[in-house]
Amino acid sequence: MAAVWLSQGSLELQNALFDDQAEQRSCLICGDRATGLHYGIISCEGCKGFFKRSICNKRVYRCSRDKNCEMSRKQRNRCQYCRLLKCLQMGMNRKAIREDGMPGGRNKSIGPVQDFLKVTN
Repeated sequence: MAAVWLSQGSLELQNALFDDQAEQRSCLICGDRATGLHYGIISCEGCKGFFKRSICNKRVYRCSRDKNCEMSRKQRNRCQYCRLLKCLQMGMNRKAIREDGMPGGRNKSIGPVQDFLKVTN
């Protein structure tokens, strides 16, 4: 049995581990097929882009219902307020959005997604 300890500089390895289990993973926000770790949590491309646009453009949303709208792949676009709220509740990190506008990588100032991840074979 081997153990691998992942730390701050191992995002590529974390994503490789995620890719091995990609068929089983779903977005923590809407349940769609997740594509990787985005802004600190496992999410789909749609929620990743929505979160980035919402934060970068300083959007202010309102819920016309009871602030507890259903989030699913089909329903996620109906209430932006509840979608952003769920992104934040599930752990998406505003500081993980790159200020320089360059794609890829991680902002080094936010630290690791997890302090350590133990993987056993």
